[in-house]
Parts: sequence; C-alpha cells; structure tokens
Amino acid sequence: MHNKSMIVEIRKKEEELREMYESSKNKRRLAYWDNAEMTNDYFKGIPKSKDRKTFCVELERPQYAKLLGFDFYEYYHDPYVHYLSGLQMQIYKFNNFDDCTPIVKRQAVYPSGAFERAIFVGDDASYTEHDAVISNKSVIPDGEDFINKPYPDFHTSGIMPQIIRFYEDICDIASDDFKISFPVWGRSAWGCAWQMRRLENLMYDLADEPEWFNEMLEYLNEARKHWSRQRAEYLGEPLGPENIYNDEVMNPIVGPGLYKEYILPLEIELSDYLGGIAYWHSCGDTSQLFHLINQIPKVQMVTVSAWSDIEAAGRIYNTDKVLEVQLHPVRDVMQPQSENTLAKRLETILTATREHKVNIIGGGLTFYHGYEDGMQRIAKLCETAHKVLDL
Repeated sequence: MHNKSMIVEIRKKEEELREMYESSKNKRRLAYWDNAEMTNDYFKGIPKSKDRKTFCVELERPQYAKLLGFDFYEYYHDPYVHYLSGLQMQIYKFNNFDDCTPIVKRQAVYPSGAFERAIFVGDDASYTEHDAVISNKSVIPDGEDFINKPYPDFHTSGIMPQIIRFYEDICDIASDDFKISFPVWGRSAWGCAWQMRRLENLMYDLADEPEWFNEMLEYLNEARKHWSRQRAEYLGEPLGPENIYNDEVMNPIVGPGLYKEYILPLEIELSDYLGGIAYWHSCGDTSQLFHLINQIPKVQMVTVSAWSDIEAAGRIYNTDKVLEVQLHPVRDVMQPQSENTLAKRLETILTATREHKVNIIGGGLTFYHGYEDGMQRIAKLCETAHKVLDL
C-alpha cells in the first residue's frame, strides 16, 4: 500500500481508537487498573485491587498477522505497517474480546524477539509466517575476551541505527495525542547468552569453562546497564524500572543451583541499578525458583506460567508483588474439554492468590480449528471469567 494510502488508513484507525478511548465501555475497563500503560509489546497492566482479579485475552502475534493481513518482514521493517498494525490489534481486541483490556492511546515499537542479539551483531533473523526466527549459529567466539570487550553503543552498534530511525519515523507518522514507546532491552544476561551463544554451547561452557561462562554473563549484564543508561539519555527520561523477559529460565533446564549461583545475583544487581524490575516474565515452569525470584528487590509484577504451581506461587511470593497468572492456551481455553475444567481452574487461582493483586492471562492463543471455533472458545473463556471473577 502506498504511503499516502497508509496515512489515510492510519488516520481512520486513530479516530476510531479515539472514540473507543472515550467510550463508557473503555472507562469501565480503565477502572480496573492502577496503571493501564505498563507495556512494551502485549498489554501489561497493574490491577487496582486485590479484591477484584482482572483477566485479559491475547492472541499470538502470528494469529493477529493472519487475521489482520500483515506480513512479518513488513511489520518489522516498514514503520507504516508497524504502527497501523498496532492500532488494528488494539481495535480488534476491544471489539471482539469481552475482557478487561482497555484502549490506550499508546503504541510500543516492538522490534521482535531477536532484538537483543541484533544489538550486538545486526539483524540476522529470518522473517517467516511464524515471526522472527534466530539462527542456531553462535555469535560469541570460544574464549572471547570479555574483560577488554567494548559494550555495544546505543546509537551505532548492530541494528541500533535502523531501530532509532524506525522509532523516529513512527513518531512522525503518529498523531500528536498518541504516545510512542521506544523498544527496551528485555532479556536478562542469561537470556542474551542463550540467544548469542546458543543453548548447546552454553551448557558445555558451564560444564567446561565456568569462570569464562560467568565472565560472559557479567559482561552482558553490564552491557545492558550501559545501553539502558544511553537509552534514557536519548529519550530525555530518568533511568527507571524495566522488564526482564526470561523465557530461557525454566525447569528443568535451569534448576535452583544454576539460577542461584549465576543468574540471580545479576538480576538483583540489575534491579538495584534500575531502581526496580517492572515485570519479571517466563512462560516456562519456574515453580522451583519462586523462592529465589522472590529475593529480587522491587519487582512489581511476576509471571506465574501455565506450567507453574499456582498454589506455591500464592504462598511464596511476597504479597506486594502483582501476579500475572497464565492460563494454558490449549488445556484451559482452546480444546472442547476446557469448558468442563476452566471454571475450576479460575477458582483455584482465586483461592491461591487471595492476598495478591492478580491479572489472569488467556494468552498465546491460536485458532487450531479455524476462526469460528477459536472465537467460540474465547467467548466461553470471557463468559466463564466474568462469572467466576464476578466482573
């Protein structure tokens, strides 16, 4: 689509979103949240009350691409497509899912899950119908000298000139009343090492060269701190709490011993440097790590995945932490039998987390059996959640 035509469509969607933002429906949804704009890709809000648990529905990004008709290469490389698709996703969710997700006049620039690796080496991802895919090639040589290795520069290293230009183009495209958020370095040192060294090499490094392995993690943690400081200076903002996206931290790959010795100290150090962690996330099973994650200071929200023990999470995590509790996308939502078990699952979450603020996520959803079936499953999820959560 020609840029002029794209601008016409963008202005239409902005106006549609403005009307939704001012609607009574959106005001009801905004009333659930203390902070409805704490997000850098998918919606992440802070619920207002421990007494009323919220819930949100979220499709996988490839599912949105199929529904809305955008191509992943264009989504990550064409600022018009990126911004328009973000508006369309908000509007689609608001019109089709009877959950607690509000409309916000804010769009995050999301540079794909390959972003942290690309800060170092440039964009070497492949863009498929399943999103950006990283190759299995290690980009950290054996025996790299981390003591004398310079940190990536926010302005000039790897993909950064392209990302800065992309962000500034989107800021120019968007109307003045729509806020645009710059991408964040989300992965922990461990997650970055996994991306750049790849898992098989990483396991050999830990076994054969533990001192070098630790130097690598320390370097990556310092590199993130250096980059985050430069980001804040570029945006003219104070350095503040950021997210940790830690899907690479999960049992059984990462056990309590590995996490406690090598990963946790750096996450504590990062939190101290940033003034807190806004959101600690892993979609994997972290049940055996709850007591360790709980030691990170000033974590505002932490994910309890669909594979994790919700009763242990409610018992172990300090009650000042907001719990983002994930439903299993197949077991709890998208299979026919889910209708018979979903209410009990939600009741279990309510009982286990009565002392916490909680947002329940029906996320990672894909329409395995077609559009009509998928939308029926989501409608049933919303209906059941409204009843059980008394919304």
